[in-house]
Amino acid sequence: MPRPATARRTGRSACGAGFSAPARGRFRSEVELDLHGKRPIYAREGVEHLWLVDPADRTLEALELREGQWVLIASAEDADPVCIRPFDAVTFSLGGLWP
Repeated sequence: MPRPATARRTGRSACGAGFSAPARGRFRSEVELDLHGKRPIYAREGVEHLWLVDPADRTLEALELREGQWVLIASAEDADPVCIRPFDAVTFSLGGLWP
């Protein structure tokens, strides 16, 4: 289904369970759903970690569910080394996600 030409796009993507998958050209409504609509669902279903990746700003924010609230536990940008729960057994360069 075609999107309205006036829709605003942004690059932020939210993926549960600590998995990050950058997405380009997402519509603001999709981002708002990820950031606000899905968080309560993730919490209800027991997802403990959430990574927010913004390829346009080259940033990563990692959140952890604590007592029913999402708490920022780490952030990174550009080519920072990343070693964040739940993947803290591995360190990688955030720069590997950007073209």
